[in-house]
Amino acid sequence: MAEFVSELDWDNGEDAFPPENSGLTGDSRTEARLCAVQSLYTSIVMPRDARDVAADFDSKLNKRKADKKLYRAIMAEAGEGTERYRTLLEAELQEGWEWNRMDPVLRALAWAGAAELTANPEAPVAVIISEYLNISKAFVTNDEVSYLNKTLDAISKKVRG
Repeated sequence: MAEFVSELDWDNGEDAFPPENSGLTGDSRTEARLCAVQSLYTSIVMPRDARDVAADFDSKLNKRKADKKLYRAIMAEAGEGTERYRTLLEAELQEGWEWNRMDPVLRALAWAGAAELTANPEAPVAVIISEYLNISKAFVTNDEVSYLNKTLDAISKKVRG
């Protein structure tokens, strides 16, 4: 079996992030959404309160071209409304699916998108859903992207009317 050898010096702070003051997406708002998904994923798998994860992530955020105001708004809403969003999202599960058995990446994507629908009322619903669908395509299957689309659409009707 071949040994994995990383060219990154993990012990000295190198990681898979791009260099400081750059981003993965080229767009500060998309970057903020991606950072929110990453933070909520961390909250799920650790498990830790989303607000604590956001506070820890803030120092990394200062090194990225992410829209800090949007990131903080999403994370504040997600953290304050953890139980509310879990209830809303669980209501959209297919019969036989369980929230805790779902892929944590898919849960983080749905949680971030649902929270942003409330936290960012000036952004059109279609834009928010499209952004999370585009992000999700890098992490989940096409069936899960379809599920996310259906779920965020249903949640948008509940939180935006």
